[in-house]
Amino acid sequence: MCIRDRYMGVILIMESRLAGAEFNFKPEVHLKGHRGIVYVVKFDKDGNYCLSGSADKAINLWNPHKGTLIKSYSGIHNQEILDLAITQDNGKFASVGGDRLVYVWDVATAKVLRKFTGHTARINAVAFNQDTSISGILNPTLFVQLRKSRSSRIA
Repeated sequence: MCIRDRYMGVILIMESRLAGAEFNFKPEVHLKGHRGIVYVVKFDKDGNYCLSGSADKAINLWNPHKGTLIKSYSGIHNQEILDLAITQDNGKFASVGGDRLVYVWDVATAKVLRKFTGHTARINAVAFNQDTSISGILNPTLFVQLRKSRSSRIA
């Protein structure tokens, strides 16, 4: 279980244990590294690593078991990071936020592979489909799907 502390920029990794009829939650690790509200934390499919996005416009890659910051992806988004999605092979991730942009990143090199423009409002959510196309939700009434193509603009 992961709890984001919206005020201190700290992420608490907690293990839940069933003790009788009640759950006991004990903080296992504190991940400190953001300088703003943490809006999103996503674990890779194996649960070995996690990515976090924050109001500080940075995305951090963590080893939550050791409590260590591995890499920071910053200098690209110009507003808060609101959601992240990780591909099934853990090699890429997508980030979205208040700047109305979708970026697809290479985890290992920290390079942006694709930039999608054309949204007129902040993007609240993003997800990868099984074929690694991207789905993004702007608000409850608009759903956008970005297919594999050479274009980096949303029609």
